[in-house]
Amino acid sequence: MVAEAPTRTAGTSTEESALSRTRRAAGMAARRLRCENRVVSRYGFNLLPSVRYRQDPPVLDAPAAQVVTDLVRDGVTVTDGRGLLGADAPLLDRIEQRVRALQDAHAEEIAERRRALATGESGRWPKPYLVELLGQRPEVDPADPLVAFALHEQVMGIAEEYFRCKVRLHDVNVWQNLATGAPPTKSQRWHRDLLEDADIVKAFLYVDDVPPGAGPLTYVKGTNTPAGRRVKLPETWDGVGFRIADELVEERFGADRTTTAVGRSGDVAWADTLGLHRGGHAQTADRLVVMYTFCSAACCRPRTLVPAPGVRRADLTRVSLRR
Repeated sequence: MVAEAPTRTAGTSTEESALSRTRRAAGMAARRLRCENRVVSRYGFNLLPSVRYRQDPPVLDAPAAQVVTDLVRDGVTVTDGRGLLGADAPLLDRIEQRVRALQDAHAEEIAERRRALATGESGRWPKPYLVELLGQRPEVDPADPLVAFALHEQVMGIAEEYFRCKVRLHDVNVWQNLATGAPPTKSQRWHRDLLEDADIVKAFLYVDDVPPGAGPLTYVKGTNTPAGRRVKLPETWDGVGFRIADELVEERFGADRTTTAVGRSGDVAWADTLGLHRGGHAQTADRLVVMYTFCSAACCRPRTLVPAPGVRRADLTRVSLRR
């Protein structure tokens, strides 16, 4: 039985003005028309990408095809990245080298964040536990192994097959979730991503092993489907997104519907993040992943990617760039 519409109340730490609530409600109504209405999304914003998909559908090898099957059914899956890339598997070694170099370049910032988390003086950052090693405006280059992975025909093909239209890389960053004993907060709690596309496909490439103590993605299987999305639970707005209490998710779905995407270095976790999920609450070990977001032409999520110096916009036709 589908639950009633959520009770959306302001969080105790973030009080909203009436004007802010009105603006947010208007924005949500526009997003619903653009993203939730499949007719508008498919035959309006995504008509040409859908035609191009039918004319030139992706040719997926068995590992990628299995990812699509699992993703459609459950909304989440984990696959071996080397098997996914096949003969191009050495790309993962280049990615690791690139990420280690980024860690070295940001060593001072990482250490500062750890000290702040340990002393409780971390209020200057919206998410003090998360270091984005590519910054707020990632510079993209098709020759960069981080970008080359997303543009690989098997990787991009998974997103296209799930959307059933041509898509673009909308975001890429290297996330280092710092281990902390603090309670879960923000996206570490149960939520759905804000409605900014008909589907939101994310891939998390594990640079290091992600055991349970590293805060792996946890997902309620099937909440990506039309029926799953209609299930509503009481939510609380925390200033960034709507969060749902653990006990409400457990009561509604039970343990058998929940899966945790633990994995080894080189694995890739895939998820439609319009389904119920949480992640990044690292407690005993850091979580080090490359995060990718794929979106369609209907997407109204803000763009953050910019061409790297010397790279032409024409070289990044499969990437959503800031205007």
